[in-house]
Amino acid sequence: MQITAEDLRVLVGWLRVLPDRTQGEMAAAAEIHPTTLSRYEHGGTVPDRRMLEKLAAAVPLPMWAIDGLMLPVIAVTRALAAGPTTELPKDLASLLPAALNQLPSAAASAGIAEFLLEPAGGEPEAAQRPAAEAGDLDLAVREPGSSEAPPPVEPSPGELDWWPELEPFIERLCTASVEAAAHDAARGLELARLALTVAELAPGPPAWLLRLRGWAWGFVGNAQRVGGTLPAAAASFASASTLWRAGASAPGSRLAEWRLLDLEASLRRDQREFATALELLDRALAEAPTAARGRILLKKAYTLEQAGEVAGALAALREAAPLVDAAGEPRQSWGLHHNLVLVLCQLGRYAEAEAGLPELQARTLELGNDLDRLRTRWVSARVSAGRGRRGEAAAELDELREEFAKRRIAYDTALVSLELAILHLEDGRGGDARALVEPMLWIFKDQEVSRETLAALSIFRRAAESEILTLALARRVLRSLERTQGGERAALADPASR
Repeated sequence: MQITAEDLRVLVGWLRVLPDRTQGEMAAAAEIHPTTLSRYEHGGTVPDRRMLEKLAAAVPLPMWAIDGLMLPVIAVTRALAAGPTTELPKDLASLLPAALNQLPSAAASAGIAEFLLEPAGGEPEAAQRPAAEAGDLDLAVREPGSSEAPPPVEPSPGELDWWPELEPFIERLCTASVEAAAHDAARGLELARLALTVAELAPGPPAWLLRLRGWAWGFVGNAQRVGGTLPAAAASFASASTLWRAGASAPGSRLAEWRLLDLEASLRRDQREFATALELLDRALAEAPTAARGRILLKKAYTLEQAGEVAGALAALREAAPLVDAAGEPRQSWGLHHNLVLVLCQLGRYAEAEAGLPELQARTLELGNDLDRLRTRWVSARVSAGRGRRGEAAAELDELREEFAKRRIAYDTALVSLELAILHLEDGRGGDARALVEPMLWIFKDQEVSRETLAALSIFRRAAESEILTLALARRVLRSLERTQGGERAALADPASR
């Protein structure tokens, strides 16, 4: 991990804030001149390794906490703060203080998060120095996944009070990884790798460290899965399983195996290994607390639908309903009711689906999200078609097609266009179905659409242009698209990806 001069500037200030010292007090404890400390804090001078060790000893903090916790957190937080997301850095910046504020050496953690994101001040010439001149320092933090994994480290007497605090810190960091990956797989992977680096640098009982590393590897694998690198994700989950089993004798760990099973099930589903995915989900359900069971059942329903077991998906949704409603999580509640209506449509039970629309529409209003409103209109159009209101359904689908195209959401544009084409073909309007090809041509230039999606759409396009498009072919292409993986939305919404 590359550590910059600015990271070190923030670190020095953080080391002084932890014990709530003035610059003079910190300089005296570290046996350096106050002016030297001031230059470090303002970025005028970069402390070398020997000076970092003196400053850490003055807090006191072990150097593994500097290398494995503080510098990586600072580097990642500053990188995220420079991007479009502003909420995650603040949350991430609070993770370490939360973990440290119970330790004897961290009596004053208030204000650390604010200091972490505070811009450099003081000497103006510091801001003008190029990074290379300031001296980017490689502190030789091992890249996760390297074959040179460090062996478990027995804690020294001075570190015995530290290692139990790492578990909740890594747990929260992994949770942040999952939440970030839902929007940005690369950021999620960075956070998971940070958790793994901390686990591999930390001291502690060997069995406990093996379990901690196994846990972190599972979240690395999850972020890789979300990013579409399924072979790498499979290798990471294999490492997670091996390390987790090897650390089975660790006493008192709060980390739960059901969470790793739950995450791996998503990988196996994306790999189309549905039987394995369902087995993992059933094991997770058997071990998970009540508060988590509703979300796991939503994921089970999603997996069953992907496997073509639509009746089983409906049963899982029915089982999840009271748990999800009790949890009161708006996104999961919307997903539950959306998927209930959609599965009922797939089963041809349109009267029941229509009866569920008012509840879905109420949940949609609660969320207040434009895309959710569009998708609620979409499932409503399916109900209209199933109830015989074909003109109303066709008009709604045509508007939705334009709305998704306006937002450049290629995958949903393709799905809605195919559904509309099928309606036209069922009504004997082949010309109207073929006319939908030209408005879809931009999708073929969209770089975020998977090869599988483009291949399916190419079949539809060639058939339409050759005037050999049939209802059976259009339905086959639609179903193929609904099964497409690689991060694109399948037939059901997946409100349980976390």
